[in-house]
Amino acid sequence: ALWYDSQFSFHVARLKEKKINLYYAQHGGAYGISKYSWPESHEKKIADKYLTWGWSDKEIPNKIKKFYILSDIKNFQKDEKKENLLILLRHRKRYFQSLESSAGTEVYSDYMKFCSDFLFNLSKEIKFKTILRLPNKISGESVDFFSNLRKNFKFYSQNSFQEACNKSKLIVNTANSTTLLETLSANFPTIIILDKKTNPIRSNAKKYIRMLYDNKILHYNSLSAAKFVNEVWNSDINDWWNYGKTQKAIKKFCNVFANQKENFLVDLKKILE
Repeated sequence: ALWYDSQFSFHVARLKEKKINLYYAQHGGAYGISKYSWPESHEKKIADKYLTWGWSDKEIPNKIKKFYILSDIKNFQKDEKKENLLILLRHRKRYFQSLESSAGTEVYSDYMKFCSDFLFNLSKEIKFKTILRLPNKISGESVDFFSNLRKNFKFYSQNSFQEACNKSKLIVNTANSTTLLETLSANFPTIIILDKKTNPIRSNAKKYIRMLYDNKILHYNSLSAAKFVNEVWNSDINDWWNYGKTQKAIKKFCNVFANQKENFLVDLKKILE
């Protein structure tokens, strides 16, 4: 609301002029990770106290409060009949959009080619089980103008995000976004494929991103990612996912970027008081 809603922005500005404190909470992914993020910079600048999902900021330590992931991950439950490969696509603008890592700078044709190279190199068996999901019930027709995905894969976004995850053996994120933090925090078998040149990472997050890369959770190459999925799909995804080193990396990453607590309202009450 404080980026796009002029009326609400005006209302908050008047309250700030009256010396009323503004407490702002992180509301999604990429925060604390992306090298450039104008929404994060704007929010931290105008807030009197800023609640993150676990990361800190040395430049404004008194303003930043390490908090917990604000997402209802309790609804994530592993279905015994899970069999799908769930691909989480992002809606991009056709052209350059804004000065930030990933979403604003990534040209849509490049993004779709990167995703398509991954999809078309999956085995025939996996392609048959693949579900392409778009956010906010956006139709496939409105985004698939650079590839032939609709002719070869199934688009489906009618169920809830949690329901879609519960039916999936593996979840593939195609952006540094909220869903990555949700699925990792819920400990669902997850990978993320990213074009490295359009997704720069800030320096204090690189060691955690490296952990994901070293444990095959993060892939910068579409073809190697597809090869990896083909391999683990026919063996046992859980053997890779539940391996001690992999779980250790996930835990360390989530402690900083998707820290969770079952009842964070108690902590929130103390902060507000």
